Parts: sequence; C-alpha cells; structure tokens
Amino acid sequence: MSRLTQAFGHVIFYRGIGDFMAGLAELAAVMMTSAQQRIDTTAGNIGNVNTPGFRSRRVFAQLLDLRTGLPTGAARIAGAESTSLKVTGNPMDLAADKASVFQLRDAQGLHAVRSVQLHRDSEGHLVDGQGRLLQASGGGDVIIGSGDPTITRSGVVFVDGQPQARVGLFRADGDGVLDANDAGQVMQGQLVPSDVDMATEMTELTRAGRYAETGAKVFQIYDDLLGRASSMLGSLAR
Repeated sequence: MSRLTQAFGHVIFYRGIGDFMAGLAELAAVMMTSAQQRIDTTAGNIGNVNTPGFRSRRVFAQLLDLRTGLPTGAARIAGAESTSLKVTGNPMDLAADKASVFQLRDAQGLHAVRSVQLHRDSEGHLVDGQGRLLQASGGGDVIIGSGDPTITRSGVVFVDGQPQARVGLFRADGDGVLDANDAGQVMQGQLVPSDVDMATEMTELTRAGRYAETGAKVFQIYDDLLGRASSMLGSLAR
C-alpha cells in the first residue's frame, strides 16, 4: 500500500471518528439541556400552585430536528382548562366564565387571565398580587371608592349601592382579544383553582433527574472514547 493511500485512509478514519465524537457530545448536551428545561418548567408549576387559574406546563418530546437529527422538546400547556370553581366568599376574588377572560395591565402590556385575586390600592385601582391593574370595559383601569364592592354577573361594580365601574370581560379569537361584555359573566367570590398536582410535579422532577444522569453518562462515554481514539490515532501515526 502506497504512503498516499495510507494517508488518505487515515484522513477518512480521522474524519469519521471526529463526526461520531461531535455527534455524541451534542447528544449529551441536548439531553442535559432538556433535563434543565424540565426542571425549570416543573419549578414554575410548583411556584404557581396557589395562583388562581394557573395551568401547568409540561415539556413534551417532539420529532427529530430536521437540521441536526437530534431530539427536541417544547414546554406546552399540560391539559384542558379546568371548569371547576372554588367558592372563597372574598369579594375581591373574581372568576370569568369559560369563554371569557379579564385583562390586567402592567409595564409590559396587557395580560389575559380567567381568575384573579385583587385588592384596592391607595388610589382606588383594583390590583393583583403582582401589581397588575384590572381593566375596565371600553379600556382604562377599574377605579372604585373605599368599601367592599359588589360586582354583578355583567361586571358592573357597586360600592355602597352606587355603580362606579364596569369590569372588562374579553374573549380571545384569531385576531386578538375582543370586548365580550355582552356574552361573558363575572363570578364574584369565586376562583378558578390552579391545576398543579404536587405528586405529578415530583414525578416530573424525578424524570428530569434521570434524564440528566443519562446525559452525564453519555458525557463520560464521550471522554472515555476520546481518550481511546487519541491513543489509537497516535499509534496509527507512528
């Protein structure tokens, strides 16, 4: 065999090993990233266990990425929206019927929620625990006087028997969020409970931990093969 043929064979061999090792390292990195995504998503669910109307998210494995051939994942809503309501008796707890949502405003913009726990700030705004302002029908913030409000199913807010504002009820469609006061209903003193199940979240954390362990083992295999390949290539070069 000529030196040229041997050299060409070595180049092909080196390239094949290099491609394999690069793919192995990338697979390990994807597995570790996916495990971290699962942990972050589960932590977010647990942190919102008491958030009214919160819907848990789950990381679902998808098809292979057509560009890399590696598995991909995405966090999505775990299941159907809850239809049950929890009666609290607190006049500042609100829930909208299933077809409608409230809107809350902050510096980042408007946020749609189906259920919310509110309090009245010093200026009369109805505010949730994150400082977001409840929006009125036709736009603007809901502002009321002191005292416990009574809110009708149509969203009209009465304080001491006097109407002071109307809560905006909205319905989302393909073009955005539309005013839907003529169709929706407000349930005062009720909340849509969070659908987070702690047993399910603990199971997800266990799965994420196992996924991370598998990724770490792939990294170990990568290191071991890299050492062996270096020794083999050194002997071939002699």
